[in-house]
Amino acid sequence: MAGCAPPGGVAATLGALQPLLVALLALPMLRVRTPAPILLASIVGAGGVALLTLTAEARLDPIGLAAMLAAVGLMAVSLILTKKWGRPEHPLAMTGWQLTLGGVVLAPATLLFEGLPDSLTTANLLGYAYIGIVTTALAYPLWFRGIDRLAPASVSLLTLTNPLVATAAGFLVLGQTLTGWQLTGFAIALTALTLSQTLRSPR
Repeated sequence: MAGCAPPGGVAATLGALQPLLVALLALPMLRVRTPAPILLASIVGAGGVALLTLTAEARLDPIGLAAMLAAVGLMAVSLILTKKWGRPEHPLAMTGWQLTLGGVVLAPATLLFEGLPDSLTTANLLGYAYIGIVTTALAYPLWFRGIDRLAPASVSLLTLTNPLVATAAGFLVLGQTLTGWQLTGFAIALTALTLSQTLRSPR
């Protein structure tokens, strides 16, 4: 895909491995055995994302790989623990504190390496509002509701929507083109995601 950054492809592929890690953790932590069809969908979906996002120019940076694997692992553990302990009583309050603490941790590094922006444009403010309202205030309660109602691996497989939506947006909005292999990967990942949400699996 034209304009697709190789590091993003590696990150998307590693992120697509999260359903397999969730399935692995669900057995000892939740005493839940992930059905074979869901496991197969997880493997096939990860392969589809790899076809979609990886390019010949992809380069593997050890520090970047370690950071991404750590992020995927922590996300998997958080999903399992949320399933085990139940959704928070006030999802937005917990999300607010979580993001605030994350911002406090990242602020020193941001100031040290990037600094403050020279100015804020209307596009910047609209983007900030979109992140705050759509991808936080609306998305997080839905995410916790999904964890509460769906099997762990089925919830984790929804992360496959990230590279699929990004690819569709690049195609429709930015006019990016897809190779035959990328179209195949998109179709494989979308099929695996769809089937994983229609197959019956234990709560």
